[in-house]
Amino acid sequence: MSTRRALVVGGGIAGSAAAWWLHHIGWDVVLIEAGAAPHIGGFVLDLDTTAQGILREMGAADIVERTSFSGPATVLRLTRGPRPYGVTLSGGRNRLSERVKLIEELLQHVPKEVDVRLGVRLETLEHRAEDVRAHFEDGSSEAFDIVVGADGLHSTVRDLVFTPREAVLYRNGLSLL
Repeated sequence: MSTRRALVVGGGIAGSAAAWWLHHIGWDVVLIEAGAAPHIGGFVLDLDTTAQGILREMGAADIVERTSFSGPATVLRLTRGPRPYGVTLSGGRNRLSERVKLIEELLQHVPKEVDVRLGVRLETLEHRAEDVRAHFEDGSSEAFDIVVGADGLHSTVRDLVFTPREAVLYRNGLSLL
């Protein structure tokens, strides 16, 4: 029986989680990140209860605790009318996490059996009947059963699989695929 192989492109939060889950269900996974280190960015992410639950299922509850803090409850108060009305959103259950710290720790949480390659850039994808052959910038190539594009807003995978970015932009909520 042959092993199913997956290529995950992007070493951020989504790529690390995808690699973890694919490995968890039995795939042979290669995770590539074009940068020599995970992309850094200084903004804060709001981890809602769903995200926290997924990370807990991945055995990463300690990462959530180390890299985040409780978010405040958000309260909206409507004072007009006969009775003031207040609505609390999120109830303070969300956690705020510095993106770069979360990425660094999640990348370290990827199982050691996952082949993590930093500084590797995807150049082309060749769709064949039996697999997808990924060609890398260094001239090497490998066959995979699936390719997961977790490489962000300016996705190389999206550009290679679909058409130039301008043709697939969302306009007024509609996809032009």
